[in-house]
Amino acid sequence: CRRYGKVVEVIGTMLKVAGVQVSLGEVCELRQHDGTLLQRAEVVGFSRHLALLAPFGELIGLSRETRVIGLGRPLAVPVGQALLGRVLDGLGEPSDGQGPIAGDTWVPIQAQAPDPMRRRLIEHPIPTGVRIVDGLMTLG
Repeated sequence: CRRYGKVVEVIGTMLKVAGVQVSLGEVCELRQHDGTLLQRAEVVGFSRHLALLAPFGELIGLSRETRVIGLGRPLAVPVGQALLGRVLDGLGEPSDGQGPIAGDTWVPIQAQAPDPMRRRLIEHPIPTGVRIVDGLMTLG
């Protein structure tokens, strides 16, 4: 299965890509011909033999030479103790300057929400300093 292709058309904020075998929801990297990462995008549809991608940011720098590489997975974030106290951007990448997050488990952002009735009770509340939040919506 071929994991890379090329941008053949840009219409508004939608990219049409040929030559790559990807699946719906898969994340792709958009790279310049020298390998420099320009952007990431998600596969949002198909039109005949082309994949339709929605980039996660600006389209500046994209060209017909832009190489598209399918990563074989949906957009996901690491979960676990290493995530506590960290700040992530909209793509699940750390934006706090503390380097990558060492996580063994990755969860797709489109995953099923956990059942709130099966969660453990909060034993150690985290005070927010906002009385209405602390009183009505205990965090922990």
